[in-house]
Amino acid sequence: MCGGDPPLQRSPDWFDPCTEGDLQLIAASDPSEEQAGLSIALDPTVKLPEALLVPPESLAKAPLFDINGRYDHPAAKTCASTDPKGVDATVKAEIVLGCRLQFVVTSATPSAG
Repeated sequence: MCGGDPPLQRSPDWFDPCTEGDLQLIAASDPSEEQAGLSIALDPTVKLPEALLVPPESLAKAPLFDINGRYDHPAAKTCASTDPKGVDATVKAEIVLGCRLQFVVTSATPSAG
């Protein structure tokens, strides 16, 4: 998806998974290198701890955090293509839907256990 055609690039840019570098959440129970993660976006008001942004040596050594977030973030309705030529109504609707379906992290705190 990253590096694709301009209609795939979104504004606000924090909804574009290519802007932040394909951030993913991995479940704490039985993490493995082959496990697919949940692609996420970060609400711009959220400041993640550095420990979450630095790749661990292995997933088993990754720090545990409690993550809160939501789908259909209020900013999703403002999503638009960054294509300077514009896009038709169908593509505009697809872009907004893609933003609404994006899981957005709204807080991250160290896990108590």
